[in-house]
Amino acid sequence: MKLIYLILILVTLIFCKGPELNNPSDPKSKDFIETQILECNTRGSLLCPPFRVKGFISGLTAGNTLRIQYLLGAPSDEIVTNGQFDIITRGGLFPQVYVSKQPNNLHCIVTNPGRKSGDDVEGLEITCPLFKTFTNNKEVGISRCAYGQEWNPSGIGDCTGAGTSGTQYNISLYLNFCNISPSRGCTNDIAGGELSSPPWIGSADSDIYNACSQYNTNKKFQITNWRVPTKDELKQIVVCNSGPSVPLNDFIGCNVGYTSPTLNTSIFTNLSSSNILWSSTSYSLDDIQAFALDLNTGQMYTPDQDSTNQVLCVTDL
Repeated sequence: MKLIYLILILVTLIFCKGPELNNPSDPKSKDFIETQILECNTRGSLLCPPFRVKGFISGLTAGNTLRIQYLLGAPSDEIVTNGQFDIITRGGLFPQVYVSKQPNNLHCIVTNPGRKSGDDVEGLEITCPLFKTFTNNKEVGISRCAYGQEWNPSGIGDCTGAGTSGTQYNISLYLNFCNISPSRGCTNDIAGGELSSPPWIGSADSDIYNACSQYNTNKKFQITNWRVPTKDELKQIVVCNSGPSVPLNDFIGCNVGYTSPTLNTSIFTNLSSSNILWSSTSYSLDDIQAFALDLNTGQMYTPDQDSTNQVLCVTDL
């Protein structure tokens, strides 16, 4: 009899469970917890207590703002100016912090998550070394420093991390598109083709490809897909204050009365009118030429591939 009684109890425990709580309004419910995490992640809820985050940001220009967020937390207050900031955010897991809302035309990264100070965080560091643009259905980030210059996250954020103003902050002035031996040697033997990856044809070699590849080797800004910008991508940095509308057609510069250099100098602070920037696009009508941007006029023209100019490396975002 006792055995039968124990069996009945066991059957009851197995087959007669109490109802699972699936009520988003019941604090004991799994659905409640999941709903609160979602609310925290999107708007901030009572389960996401507010705390202060203090830190420093560089490279943020006028009209650009951003927000940070901790994993499973809510978006923070906006950071609106360069320098020291003191903001409120809600919830999340320290130190997993990221930029959840990027500025309009910049791309920023967290370089130091900071440290806990009671319930708050101090010493968070953010910098914005890339110009962000959208072209050909793709968002890209263009380095604000030419190869040879170094981004300086201290102060305002600019390209003064190496060299001096006398050397244009260590800019390299000796980069070819290709040594044009043989012609089309760096474009897979395609007239008007894009700069290809090695191995190149014969003794061909490309300084600008090697330069951006070096960024990948060094994991610059924790990025490993650096490359030379296409002609269309490079056109996105041009500013013509006297017209015409940008992006400009090939071989067309800014109208008379333009300001040189023909770009936003608050973003590209250490480039000058004397700089010519290579694209990755060769010229279909002349095998030994490729497109480059003249910052004095805003014109995309075609110097010989073995001439020496600068390059702004680009990454897909």
